[in-house]
Amino acid sequence: MAGPKPRYAVKLNEQQYKELKHLSQSHMAPWVEVQRARILLLAYECPDYSNYHIAEKVGCGVDMVKKWRKRWQKEPSVKSLPRAGTPRKFPALQRSQITALACSNPSDNGKPWKQWSGEKLAQTAVERKIVKSISASTVCRWLDQDKIKPWQYHSWQKSMDPCFVEKAGPVLDLYETAQELSQQGHAVVCIDEKTSIQARKPLSETRPAIPEHPVKISDRYERKGVLQLFCALMVATGTTFARCFDKKCFADFQNFLSSLFKGAHSHFPGYAANNEICELAICFKQFHRPDL
Repeated sequence: MAGPKPRYAVKLNEQQYKELKHLSQSHMAPWVEVQRARILLLAYECPDYSNYHIAEKVGCGVDMVKKWRKRWQKEPSVKSLPRAGTPRKFPALQRSQITALACSNPSDNGKPWKQWSGEKLAQTAVERKIVKSISASTVCRWLDQDKIKPWQYHSWQKSMDPCFVEKAGPVLDLYETAQELSQQGHAVVCIDEKTSIQARKPLSETRPAIPEHPVKISDRYERKGVLQLFCALMVATGTTFARCFDKKCFADFQNFLSSLFKGAHSHFPGYAANNEICELAICFKQFHRPDL
């Protein structure tokens, strides 16, 4: 094979080969890990391949192939190393309190303003002793990341629970330590629902654009009822598991949880290996209707 002989040879035992093979064919694992697994498998199965040829086969850069050949010699894992940098100055609880403040009316906090701004939120957060000091730019950046516009007030944004901080604390701690828990074989999963999704079918197909005529889309549709969506989010990796049901009832929610637990190994690779029971810390929306 053309090119210089690779400096670092990849050696795999039987267990490592099986794990990398499974990961290389996964559709739910993070793409970067799938790509790394394919690099290592090619380097092991075809030792005569040059780094350039492997990069061409996988669809990545030559430097990436060199990097993971060398990384495998030191640590046989495709997981990313913890990123270096300054620790977070503000914990998740303080950020959530400021976000909750932005979702309330200024008048509810004894302020005469009609709407919030970054400077006013920072000032009020210091006055209420949420933080010792914070800049308006930091507050605005948080709100922009969460896609919250404090000048647009919606009632559903405001928490009416007086014990909001006490209840939010344990949940935020789980989210904060999700990466560490995943390394110990524990998965933090957040489950929520999306109700009354309208299923509609257009009466005629969409026609493509032709010269001097735009795309034609049917303005009439046939109702096919509504669907109930349950979705589970793997906090550490961002992978999701979702199912749709025709009705909103607690029995369907139980079926969703059962299928999630039974198929934990296929839904979230690495968390239920060897048929072991994977402990899931679940935070889900409570049902309040007595008829469910």
